[in-house]
Amino acid sequence: MASDFALPSFAQLTTLMLAHGHWCYDRNVRVIVILMLKNALLTISLYFFQFTCGFSSAVTPTDTLMMAYNIVFTGIPPIVVGALDQDVRVAKLLQYPWLYKQGPRRGLYSRTIFWSAMAESAYMGFVCYWVTSNAIQFMHQGGGYNVHGYYQFTSILFCVNGYVALTTKHWTHLHVLAIFGCTLIYFPFCIVTASWYGEGGAAMAAFSDMTFWVTVALAVL
Repeated sequence: MASDFALPSFAQLTTLMLAHGHWCYDRNVRVIVILMLKNALLTISLYFFQFTCGFSSAVTPTDTLMMAYNIVFTGIPPIVVGALDQDVRVAKLLQYPWLYKQGPRRGLYSRTIFWSAMAESAYMGFVCYWVTSNAIQFMHQGGGYNVHGYYQFTSILFCVNGYVALTTKHWTHLHVLAIFGCTLIYFPFCIVTASWYGEGGAAMAAFSDMTFWVTVALAVL
């Protein structure tokens, strides 16, 4: 068996189970929660937008942004969290072996954690929609659904990656690169891809307006 060669002696078995086993439980749970939250947040926010567009099935982001949302902007940070994050140091896990039991006994993931994540995504989705919609109406911002899409989609993206950043427990250079890099690359990506649809002016108009940044800040905070 492969384990006969991977573990020539059982000296490393304690660290393998108590440390890496615990991290595996914690990482899997965190990745699952992040994936559910980010997809539910986008779906719920777009659902509320149907009240604005008269349930015409219109969506605010472009098709390219919708695809890049799960592949690039919010897809890479959970991978880094699932591969590198550590909630407790090795020394503490070896000193307190009972911490390993949190995983098998559902201390890290339960129905309460699941429904809490769903409730949080519903709340954030509604706030992203309500704040951006009212801000655009109050400021009499033109541009139609295109500009509204950049307001709302940017708020969603900041909420998701902000959630990942706040729940990260062990920062590395790859964490910083994944979370902040995927967030910053969003803006040039929007400008370039919007030009494919003849909407490059809408993206530039939104990003260069101070109202845009204030609205996004209010939605995220």
